[in-house]
Amino acid sequence: MNGMDEAQADFSKVTRTAGALSVVRAIAARELRDHLVSARFRLILVTTLALVLLSTLAGTFNYRAQAEQYETALERARQKLREATTWSEFQPILVRAVAPLMILNAGFETRDGRVVIVSNNQIPATTEDAPAGTPYLARFSEFDVTTVLGDMLGLLAVLLSFDAVSGERERGTLALSFSNSLARWQVIFGKYLGGILALALALAASLLIALIVCFISRVHFPGAEWPRIALWILAILIYLSAMFWIGMLISVLTRRTSSSLLAAMIAWFALVIFIPVVAAFAARQVVRSPSSYMLYRELAGLNEELEQRSADFKKSLGAPPESEGISISLEQGVSMSFYSPETYSWWIKYYARRAQMEREYALKIYNRIKEFQDRNRTQAERAFNLSALSPVVHLERVADELTGTSRDDAYYFMDAARQYRQSLIDFYDANHLTTSLRWITDDPPGTESPFPKETSLGKKANTEEDTRSETELGKKLYAQVLAERESGKRVLPINEIPQFNYQPQSLNRAISKIFSSIAALILINLLCAAAAYLKFRRYDVRRKRAEGV
Repeated sequence: MNGMDEAQADFSKVTRTAGALSVVRAIAARELRDHLVSARFRLILVTTLALVLLSTLAGTFNYRAQAEQYETALERARQKLREATTWSEFQPILVRAVAPLMILNAGFETRDGRVVIVSNNQIPATTEDAPAGTPYLARFSEFDVTTVLGDMLGLLAVLLSFDAVSGERERGTLALSFSNSLARWQVIFGKYLGGILALALALAASLLIALIVCFISRVHFPGAEWPRIALWILAILIYLSAMFWIGMLISVLTRRTSSSLLAAMIAWFALVIFIPVVAAFAARQVVRSPSSYMLYRELAGLNEELEQRSADFKKSLGAPPESEGISISLEQGVSMSFYSPETYSWWIKYYARRAQMEREYALKIYNRIKEFQDRNRTQAERAFNLSALSPVVHLERVADELTGTSRDDAYYFMDAARQYRQSLIDFYDANHLTTSLRWITDDPPGTESPFPKETSLGKKANTEEDTRSETELGKKLYAQVLAERESGKRVLPINEIPQFNYQPQSLNRAISKIFSSIAALILINLLCAAAAYLKFRRYDVRRKRAEGV
């Protein structure tokens, strides 16, 4: 009998649970139907779809423009490798690939550069194509799908829930619902399910518009990007859920619809716009960043110091042996041709020491730039911490990391560029390239100068005819050098150098970076849901003609 009683009790419990859940489903279905036919839902949905259409079009345009610039930079990098004939002028150009998901979330993709030059005298700290004064705290600089969905659907979430309780109380339907023996958890949970389903449908419609635009524009996402897109969508749903619970909390804290609407709009404005902007301003005041003008002056001073030390060392070597030849001074290297062996020996001593000085000052310059950048990064992190109460700030961080458009992705690329530069330095030192003839010239070893030995650089020729003949010889030899370089005869053995193999941040690494923001969004959901439910348990459902809220 006891076994039968226990089985019957379990069956009754399951039946009651199933009955309670069916009530929740019925309430959710009613709420969903009411939301879908409401004017506020339709108006905001139409506006959102139009903005998603425009933002996706803008995203595809920016993506194509960035992709074209990427291909142009790659071709320039290949050309520079082909043109380099001495190790001192060898400067690999590294180009960061374009993130395809910038169409959905621009992030910092269009604000950070993607071209880095690696050389003996420069440690990569900034990109060559990055605009000066890149904003670290810009909030409204990009118009993308994430921004539209976060702002517009976040507004919709608040507007769907701000009168979920107070509105029914005013109409008298809330008391009627409880006259049918409904539990309060069933009512509030059913309202939540109906609202989140309506928001999910709005999100699905928006994403469908975005995908159609991408398909028409012939932009296709690689297969590896779809897990990132799925997590991005999930993050948006968690964000919308948080905004819905915030509206629900407002609804149970107020007793009149007008008061609920006012509080909801203030909350949306504060969470989406006011807090991020004020946090950025406060961060600038708390963490002062040195001016870029002062940084440029310090860097210019270091460069002048390098040139002065280099000139002093050159002077200590005495005058170079007299010899005619062809010399091309480049921005970060030198290429000499047809000088005498004695002259080459003198210049190798100078440029070998110069290379060591350049490395020394490259480190000083990098440390100064890094100090400046670290202050900016601290400022940006402080702004994020100050705006931690804003769900949209967490959504933006999650979207940036998942789509590969965050500033961390740019930092990750710069770290890889610095590691590659160090591997090149190790390659130079292991092969003693800075003290080799090939550091300054592409002449074959043992080449004798074709210029007459009795004339010298800077020395006036004996006759006018000598001057004319030497000029003609110089032109002929220079044309010969150019032709040999064009044919690849003087090309560097670049197949022997270390290769730059860069892979963007993995999905696992991105997930590790967004864990705290996802946890914050979930925590906001739980806190607002718990507060709304606890308040609703003591909520007076009777309709009263009372003053205030």
